[in-house]
Amino acid sequence: MKATPFLRHTAAATLVLAAICSPAVADLTLTLNVGNISLLPNTPGQVVSFSLINSDLTGISVESFEFNLQVADGGPGVGGVIVAPTITTVDLATGTIFSPNNTGTQNNGLAPQMAAYGIVTSSGTVSIPVGSSQIASVTFDTTGFSTGVWPLLMSSATFNGTTRYINTIPSEIITIPLITDGTLTVIPEPEWCAVVAGLAFTGFAWVRRRRSAP
Repeated sequence: MKATPFLRHTAAATLVLAAICSPAVADLTLTLNVGNISLLPNTPGQVVSFSLINSDLTGISVESFEFNLQVADGGPGVGGVIVAPTITTVDLATGTIFSPNNTGTQNNGLAPQMAAYGIVTSSGTVSIPVGSSQIASVTFDTTGFSTGVWPLLMSSATFNGTTRYINTIPSEIITIPLITDGTLTVIPEPEWCAVVAGLAFTGFAWVRRRRSAP
């Protein structure tokens, strides 16, 4: 785990620090594709959900989750130089496997372009189900940006290390998904309107075909 001067001593952060010397296992049955995210220009409050896929035959029990998401090199807040759209909030509870069993989403130190959040069960473990499941909802702010493309990272390339699950039951172990980093794109207004119009036309054509089908 990389040094994190802005890391706070929350319950999730404490669990992460306790697990530094624990064995880290790359679980190839867990795949996390960050994807290529498109956002509106000069607009706060844009929410994007992220998911992972468990291709194992059974669920995977976990106790806590450390979510690290970075835009570009993290920006000046973590010693980077690239100024990019910012991350304003992260929700690791709503709609995720931790929803019924958690102590709340913990902000372990948020710089504008670097989110380091964690969540821990209230008791016991929760299970990552087979198939796709949501891991986080992230709110972005593109105020001041009319266009641009930036790396969007959850892997070990982030300032705070890789996104990971942590267990202390029955012994301490870190489980790391197979992560493919993505991009964050701010689409200029005319191009965005063209994208929306294209989707609307595709939907209209599909409805017409359905209605004209015998």
